[in-house]
Amino acid sequence: MESSGDFFIRQTYSSTDSHWLTLHERDFCCQCTQRSLQPQSEWEYLEGDTLLVKTISSKESLEPMILVDSNTDGNPNTARFRRLLRKRNDYKDAEADVNELVYTSQVEVHNISDIVRRCHIRFYTPADRKAGRILAPCNRKGAGDCYYISWLQRPSSYGTVEAIQQPWPMMKQGFEPTTAFQAPLRGLDIFCGGGNLGRGLEEAGAV
Repeated sequence: MESSGDFFIRQTYSSTDSHWLTLHERDFCCQCTQRSLQPQSEWEYLEGDTLLVKTISSKESLEPMILVDSNTDGNPNTARFRRLLRKRNDYKDAEADVNELVYTSQVEVHNISDIVRRCHIRFYTPADRKAGRILAPCNRKGAGDCYYISWLQRPSSYGTVEAIQQPWPMMKQGFEPTTAFQAPLRGLDIFCGGGNLGRGLEEAGAV
């Protein structure tokens, strides 16, 4: 936002889902009018984006999904999403990670207002998981809204899965930690407490 002040605010805190969000002009308006003040031209998501969506069946959690397309059947307020199942919960697999997902052929229609925020998802094979080759941040049990997909739901049987293989299905994958955008900087972590911030910078390839 444009401002001539000495200080500026970049984020706002959502108490409903305990998350920091980018500040927009609409955040200065009453929530009851926010949706009407946001024109369709501000639609910021594209096909293949990975998003966290509120669903009726999961009132206490957000479900990671892949955007298939928007403006379904001429309705500008809805979009189609590919459902991703949680291997631990939906398949009762106690050995699966909490952020381990199963790619499915299920496509659902949800209101655009049910989109809460973006999430980050990458493809890894079961062999990668077994060998410990799932890299940060996807190996942090869902911290930072990071997930990974290793399995594909068999079309002929809802309750069974098979290992996912390349070429990967169409999806915009999240951050790839092995790809360096620039040479890492040298850093010194002073007064670092538990050191998690410095560790995160290192794992992200910044230092």
